[in-house]
Amino acid sequence: MEGRWVQIEQGPVPLRCWWNNPQKESKHVVLVLPEVFGVNSWVRSVVDRLAEQGIPALAMPLFARSAPELDLGYADDDLVKGRRHKEQTTAQQILDDASSALGWLRQQYSQSKVIVVGFCFGG
Repeated sequence: MEGRWVQIEQGPVPLRCWWNNPQKESKHVVLVLPEVFGVNSWVRSVVDRLAEQGIPALAMPLFARSAPELDLGYADDDLVKGRRHKEQTTAQQILDDASSALGWLRQQYSQSKVIVVGFCFGG
């Protein structure tokens, strides 16, 4: 199962999210909240590994307003860039965007329980 980018348009701003759906019924779906490094290759691998276990998962950007396609590595200068976007984003903006992502997930799997997993700042 390969993940893919999806655009969620039902909130205050568009959300470019990484989605992997194993195409089967599931008791659970997972919303993944990334670190300050964005929806990078490691976060996408988390989504893909969940899907390999039969669990649909979606990773959403935390900084949709200042860096909707943020995809950083783990070097010191990447951390500085990520923190800059963190400082430009409010908790309310993240909550609003998470609400949009949760609504989209519920449309995809209305009978499933949504689990939220966050890493570092996303946690």
